[in-house]
Amino acid sequence: MAKKRMIVTDDQLLVDMDLIFSAIDDADGNWQQVEKDMDQYVNMVREMIKDSAKTVVIPKQRMVVTDDQLMIDIDLLFNAIREANGDWEKVADDMQAYLDVVADMVSDEEEDEDENEDFSTPSIIKN
Repeated sequence: MAKKRMIVTDDQLLVDMDLIFSAIDDADGNWQQVEKDMDQYVNMVREMIKDSAKTVVIPKQRMVVTDDQLMIDIDLLFNAIREANGDWEKVADDMQAYLDVVADMVSDEEEDEDENEDFSTPSIIKN
C-alpha cells in the first residue's frame, strides 16, 4: 500500500516527516527556504479553492501517526525548528524518536496479543 506524503486541507498542510527533512537536507540545511516553498504551496492551494463552496471550520489535526510514518503540520514543525534555534537535525531526531516510541508500543502490544492467543484445536466431546 502506498504511503500518503501530504494531506492538504483548506487551512493546513500535513507532510510526511521523512519527506520534509529530506527536502531540508537537499537544501543544505536551509529550512527557511523549505518553509517558504511549503507556504507558497499552501497559498497556491488556497487560491484554487477560495471560490469554491463554503468551507467548514474544524479543529486542526496536528499529527497523523501510523506504525511506520509520522505526518506533521508544517506550522508545528517549523515552530519546533525555530524553538531549537534552527537545529532542524535535532528536531528530526526528536521526531524519529517519537515515532520509534510509538512503534515500540505497537510491537509490544502485538507481542502481548500473540502470547495470549490460544492456537490449540478444540476437543470434540462425545457422549
